[in-house]
Amino acid sequence: GAVLGAKRLKAIAVARSGARIRVADKATLSEVAKCLVDNFRQVAGGEIFNWGTSRGVPQRAKSGDLPVKNYTTNVFPEASRFTFRERFEATNDTCWACPSFHRAQTRVTDGPYEGFSGKEPEYEQAAALGPQIGNTDPGGAVVLANEVDRLGMDANESGWIVGWVMECFERGVLSQSQLGGLEMTWGNVEATRSLLNQIAHRRGFGEVLASGIKSAADAVELSGPSMGIYTKKGNIPRGHDHRGRWWEMLDTCVSESATLQNMVALFDLAPYGVPKPLDSFSWEQVSTAVGKTTGAMTFVDSLVVCWFSTCGELPLLAKSLTAATGWDYSFEDCLAVGRRAVTLMRLYNLKCGMTPELEYPSARYGSTPTDGPHAGKSIQPYWESMLDNYYTLMGWDRTTGWPTAATLKELELDA
Repeated sequence: GAVLGAKRLKAIAVARSGARIRVADKATLSEVAKCLVDNFRQVAGGEIFNWGTSRGVPQRAKSGDLPVKNYTTNVFPEASRFTFRERFEATNDTCWACPSFHRAQTRVTDGPYEGFSGKEPEYEQAAALGPQIGNTDPGGAVVLANEVDRLGMDANESGWIVGWVMECFERGVLSQSQLGGLEMTWGNVEATRSLLNQIAHRRGFGEVLASGIKSAADAVELSGPSMGIYTKKGNIPRGHDHRGRWWEMLDTCVSESATLQNMVALFDLAPYGVPKPLDSFSWEQVSTAVGKTTGAMTFVDSLVVCWFSTCGELPLLAKSLTAATGWDYSFEDCLAVGRRAVTLMRLYNLKCGMTPELEYPSARYGSTPTDGPHAGKSIQPYWESMLDNYYTLMGWDRTTGWPTAATLKELELDA
């Protein structure tokens, strides 16, 4: 994406052809495809298939996984308002040939943004531009989500950096004059929209923020309170409060791709030898699950298929790949492909200085919730043990982070 942008390439158009792709075993492929769709219908009780991810705001608020006001609280009483399709007008606008109803165009029908039409926010857009910045107006979240898309920015990164600015403003760390006259109070939608444009065009204080949350926090906070939410590698988490999702915090900090590299919560863990139910606050169970499943999501991505429609069903995907190509692929082969890709990324990142001492959360990211369902649950006492276990399962040297000779040989990367 960065290369295409640097070359000012706006789009690649492909003319539709009437030619058909031949597959090795059409009957088996059709059978597996039906199984995958049937499984997709059951994910989260059918919520994602029928409603998309946007209903995640009230759900995550109940489970304590919703990011609220830059992790200063874990409580968001207005979460029930963020049910976009029930609240506003909606028209199904799903991906091409997809049987689900996961995406919609929406028209805001009440509040200060009544009449605005745009894409319905996905869960992470809604979380980032709703509770994370203290915005209680769902119509405002729709407006901001579409603004972020228009500007070509990442919704999660936008939410983390705006929430950080708002807390800095509240604490007096950043002044209104520094922010170009913007009053960055919690939930101020119009000020947020202006700030996002400053960042996109690197105007005023937007020049500082455009380098990302870690860089901005390092430049501004100095000896003050540490409020930025990021990993010490400099990347940001996905749109949850990971203090209640230890597997996701661990995965984000060790990730080789600067984002979530795993999806333990949606995996059928049985093929990986991980028992369920998983204790979300057992450092050993969590780090074992992350270590044993790393590579599965990377393999799914390598197929260039929708994650939600497959949900990491590697046994079924192995069967479908075999049916499509005629290759003889097993579950173990699929996982090996993913782990090989993860290991190659790690080798590259280590050469670029992404060493083990950076695989930690920032102070706020790894802080202990003071309220909500996970109040008092702290991951910090277990972090080193989790890394030890994860490195062992991945076959990496705990001190240097480098894959061992045995690991490279097993993955056929020793040449």
